[in-house]
Amino acid sequence: MTRTPVKFAVDICCEGYEPASCLTSDISFGGVFLELGQNVFPVDSTIDLIFHCESLGGERARHKLPAKVVRVTDQGMGVMFRDFDAAAFRALREIFRTKDEYAA
Repeated sequence: MTRTPVKFAVDICCEGYEPASCLTSDISFGGVFLELGQNVFPVDSTIDLIFHCESLGGERARHKLPAKVVRVTDQGMGVMFRDFDAAAFRALREIFRTKDEYAA
């Protein structure tokens, strides 16, 4: 899938770990790369990503998407969205719709 370079603030929740905040590097409908430096979660970790962006009505929206860590590098980690349903698809469309505001 084609990745779109974009910077979004994202919160990460993972059972057994302190919540973390980071920025995205790029995103697609399949996953996202998160810039975390050395503060990464292990491969195969199940995480929840919480994206904050502006909704159609101009209000701040919060989108929670489940994901799985599939790759870890010195710059961060690649995650794959999982349990992709209609609500997750709508959330990603909303994120892509507002990406120009946050584009790198």
